[in-house]
Order: sequence, then structure tokens, then C-alpha cells
Amino acid sequence: PRAAQARRRARLPDADVRARGRPALQQRGATKLLDPLVAAGLACREPDPADRRTVYAALTNAGRERLGAANRDHLKAIQREFGTHLRPDEVATVAAFLRRLAGGAD
Repeated sequence: PRAAQARRRARLPDADVRARGRPALQQRGATKLLDPLVAAGLACREPDPADRRTVYAALTNAGRERLGAANRDHLKAIQREFGTHLRPDEVATVAAFLRRLAGGAD
């Protein structure tokens, strides 16, 4: 559930957007990144009902579809560039390691 919520929306508070406790992006920078995505129909802004100062960035259906397509293309490129050099057991090991780095389950 927590990972699913993080995938659906990112909190854009008045101060910093934080990644693992470190300032990652100022609000101004987040707005600059989000505006073109909203204009393209790939994301939208959602108010936080508990805190009017906070806005969430959420992917639209079109944004989720674009992200899925980009992920598939990226995985194909990884397979093309690296997959031919690894045995299947090595691919599984690398995949598990990358999932762990990304904060997902094994």
C-alpha cells in the first residue's frame, strides 16, 4: 500500500520535497517539472484535504500509460545491452538487487 501510494502521487509541500531525509527539490523546481506534465495531460495536481498548503502530483491515466510504455522500452534496452552477457541466474540476481535498491520487495 505505501509503495502504491508513492507511485500514484508525490507530495509537493511548501518547503522541500525530501528524498530519504535529504532536500531533493525545492517547490519552485517541482513546479517547473510538473507544469509541462500537466500541460501534456500526463499529470494533475490534487489538493491535500488535510492541509490546504500541500498539493499532490498524480499521474493521469495517460501518464500511467506513458510511464508503462517507457518502462517497457527501458527494460528492452537493458535486455539488449546487458542481457546477452549474463546467464539467467545472474539476471535474476541483478534484478533482485535493483529492486532492493529501488525500495521494492525481492
